[in-house]
This record gives sequence, structure tokens and C-alpha cells, in this order.
Amino acid sequence: MQENHGILSPKNAKTTQLCFKCRNKTVPQTALSETVAKYLAAADSLVGSNDPPLGNDLDAMRASLTDAEIRIQEIERQLKILEEQKEILEKEKGSLSNYTTVQKTVLNPIRRAPVEVLADIFTICVKNATSDAYENALKIQSVRWVLSHVCTRWRAISLTTASLWTNIELELNENNAAFSPRAFLLGLHIQRSKHLPLEIGLYSYIPQVPQSHYLLTMLLPTASRWETLHTDMKPECLQGCLAPMGPFISSIRHFYTYHGVAVNPNPVQGTTTTAQANGNANDQSDPVVCDAFHQSSLLHDIILREDICRFKFSAERIHTLVLINTFYAISDVLSALRSMVQLQEFTLSRHALFLGQDDEETYYPPLHLPDLRVLTLADDKFLQLGDGDEDQDLVVSRFLDVLVLPSLDAIDDEHTNSADTQNFVAFLSLFERSKCHLKSFSTSTTISEDGFICLVRDNPSLVSLDLRGMDEMRNQPITELVYRPDQAGSDWQCLLPALESLELHGNMSFDATVFVDMVESRLKGYREGAQLARITEVTLKWSGDSPDDEAAFDRFNDAFFVGFRFTAKE
Repeated sequence: MQENHGILSPKNAKTTQLCFKCRNKTVPQTALSETVAKYLAAADSLVGSNDPPLGNDLDAMRASLTDAEIRIQEIERQLKILEEQKEILEKEKGSLSNYTTVQKTVLNPIRRAPVEVLADIFTICVKNATSDAYENALKIQSVRWVLSHVCTRWRAISLTTASLWTNIELELNENNAAFSPRAFLLGLHIQRSKHLPLEIGLYSYIPQVPQSHYLLTMLLPTASRWETLHTDMKPECLQGCLAPMGPFISSIRHFYTYHGVAVNPNPVQGTTTTAQANGNANDQSDPVVCDAFHQSSLLHDIILREDICRFKFSAERIHTLVLINTFYAISDVLSALRSMVQLQEFTLSRHALFLGQDDEETYYPPLHLPDLRVLTLADDKFLQLGDGDEDQDLVVSRFLDVLVLPSLDAIDDEHTNSADTQNFVAFLSLFERSKCHLKSFSTSTTISEDGFICLVRDNPSLVSLDLRGMDEMRNQPITELVYRPDQAGSDWQCLLPALESLELHGNMSFDATVFVDMVESRLKGYREGAQLARITEVTLKWSGDSPDDEAAFDRFNDAFFVGFRFTAKE
């Protein structure tokens, strides 16, 4: 029998080679035949010497060499076929990739979106188009103009969707005081808004805007449609702009100012008026009062970064008031609030208040705000402080001591550096005096154990409690919150039965086991049908003293506490 000298092993010798036409055949990975492997080993042993092959192997090795050379030529031909096929396949792949890209674009669901849906999407894009202070309506780079140049369908939708054109923001400066062809953009803007309510923005950094400014003249016919007004200009400048429109802007509901940031001239030490504290002490005449909104009976939402005394509102209908970024004498704030009988939400920078020259000796009668639900004392980082936090805490306490808020639901005291307990005492006094059903309380003012116990005993309606200034937290305050079913039939009631969220920061020297048992007791009571809310989250952040036996907190990973979120921070 003739010896097989082929380079492939017998089991691979009949494997179908790659064919360009059928394409679906592939070259399997092959192994060298036993003969080739044998002669390769013999050749390797002879390479290191000058000895010739043995006579019996010489002919067989020559035959094997010829077969290998033939096989190499076959492989080279096959590689050439593969390279040609690779080029063809890559070309086909490129064409198909272009096709799929086009098809995905054509089949994109946005093309099938109804006109109403596209209009809503466009409106959202316009409302969130920029993080800048304003988007000048006279620039075609604004989103609403860009959307109208994408395609015919989008253009038709954008030009006929009036809600896209209801936001008109203009900079009234010296550069555009004279008539400009760009005014035609404003004319188109107004025309496309149809008869919908408008959101107007007026911004100016020049001392005085002439009433005859052509942009104001163009806006005048739309005054009855103004619903929201943003401004960034001095009150006297705003008064000059709006004076001719006063009788026509009665539909305004929201008014927001963005003018400047005041620097505290050490007001706690006897500054007499808010105007002086805001840098107007050099004014010899009485400051101009902007009374353009006096007849705006629908105005109910106001954000002021200006002296509140510089504006005259129809105050009895105001529901939301924010006073930030500037300084206010207590007397001015209280005077303004007394006329806001329907006020529901009030935000005041805690650093903004100061005692005027006569405020320390003045008696302020209680201020009743029967509808106020939310009170926020903002930690305004834009204001420069005077004599420090202690004086400011005193001023805030003086303000809180005047308030009576029977409908109060939530207090958010954002101050982060208070080391004095007087604000917390003022809060407790406010709650007791108001007889309110407080649901949410957040503060960083310093709180003692006794203060915590008084708070939870006197305010059973609390749902969320965030106390970031605990002076000391031992076991007793924790045990006050334990649910004891054996006492449910007596006069004793579980403290804070509505509590769902608890956050405590400060010195934590309680036993972690006691804390976990407290949470467990409340969850058991809830699951057994007691008149008890399900506590869902607790956050602890300790500084100084830390809880004993912290390993007990690992129990919160047990199946019993599924759905309860616990966070511990050091």
C-alpha cells in the first residue's frame, strides 16, 4: 500500500474547501498528518548537525516536501479568493449599512407621531431650551426658530402651534432702542402666539428705558394677555416701562424679579430701612414705587429679589411669596404680610432679615396668616453676613415669635450652621401658639433631648422629620417612638403615629439595638392593623459620639425589613 504523504490528517482530507459561489462553506481548522509530524521531528533533529537523512526516509521526506509545497500553493490561491470575497462582502456591508441607516430614519416613530404629540414635544423643548437667564426673542438661533427649519412638516407644526410662541423675552438696551428690521421677528412672534396667555421677560441694564422704546410699543397691544412676567431691572426702571400698561396688565398671575444681589452694610447694628440695607442709602428723595401691578387682581405668585417696599401689589390675593437675595427689615416684611390674608406658601432668606433702628424696642402684634401651609427659611448663600449667625438667629427668632399659622403643614429651615437653640425654641412656641397639624419639619438648628421629646409629643401629625442638629441622642428619645401594643387600649397613644420618614444628624450615643427594636415595633404594629403609618426610611448621620453596638444595624438586612430603607453615615 502506498504511504500517505499528505499534509492533512486522514480525518480532514475530505473537508470541503471554501467556495466563493456557495459562500456557506468554511475552512475548518486542520491538523498536520502523522507523517508530516514524524518527518518534521526528524528534520528538527538533523538541523543541528550535518548528518544526512537515513536512506529509508529520504524518498518519503522528499515526497512529503513536494506535497507541502503543493498545499501551500493551494492555500495561497484560496487566500486570494478570500481577499476578493472580503472586498466584495465589505462593499456589500457598506451598502447595507447605508440602507439600514436610511431605513431606521424613515421608520423612526417620530415620523408617525400625531401632530398634537409633536406640538407638545416642541413646546417642552422650548420651555427647557436654555440655562441662560433669558432667550432673546429677536434671535433666530432660539429653539422655536430652529425647529421651524428642520423639514416641511415640522415647520408647519411649529408655525401653527401657538404655545411655542407664548414666551417672549427681550433685552431693552441702548443697542436696540432705535427701530430695527429685527422687530419683524417680534411681530411674527406675537402673531404666531395667537390669543394664548403670554410669558414676558423684560431685561435692561441701562439707567432708564424710554417709554417710547419701539419694543415696548409693539408689546403694548398684548398687555391684556400677559400671564407671567420676568424682569431684571431696577424698580424705578420697571415702573417707567409698565406705567402705560398698568390698566391693561390685570391678567398677570406670576411676577419674578432677578435684579442684583445686595451686600449687607452690617444692618443688625441699626440700619433704619430696607432701602438703605439694599444700597439705596444715598438716595435723597423717596425711592420710586412700582405700582403698575396695583390693579392686577389675579397676581398670586411672586418672587422678589428687591425691596418689597418698592412694589405695590393687590396683596389680598397673593398665594405664594418668595423674598431672597436681598435684605429686609422685620417691620417691612411684617407690614407686607399683614395684608396677604390668603398667603399659602412663604419663602424668606433667613439671612435677609435685620432689625431696623427702632425694631428692637417695637412691639409687633401677632401676625395671623390663616391659610399659610408652607414656610421655608432659605439658606441664601448669595448674601454676605454681618455680625454672624448668633445675631441672625436672634433676628429669625424675633420674626417667628410674631407668627400665628393655624394651617401650617411644613417648615423647611435650610440653615446649615446654627449652633444656638433659640430658633428651635421659637419653632416650638410657634407650633403651640398656632395649634397647627404639622406634617413635615426640617431644620439644622441645635436640638436637645428634651427638645426632641417635646417636639414629638406635641406634634402627633408629623409624617416627615429631618433634624440635622441633634446635640445629644441617647436611648430615651428613641424609646419614646416605640409602639407598644399592650398599651393601645389605654389612654396612651403611640407617638408620631403618622411618621414615615426620619432623619437625624448629630451626636448619637444611643444603643443601636434599641433603635432597631423601635423600628421593628412600628413595622409590626402597621402589619397587624394598628392605627400606625408604615415607616419607610431612616437616615442617621453621626458626628462625635456614635451609636453603641453598630452591628445591630445589620438586622435591617433581614427579610422582615424588606421595603424599609436605612442609611447610616459617619
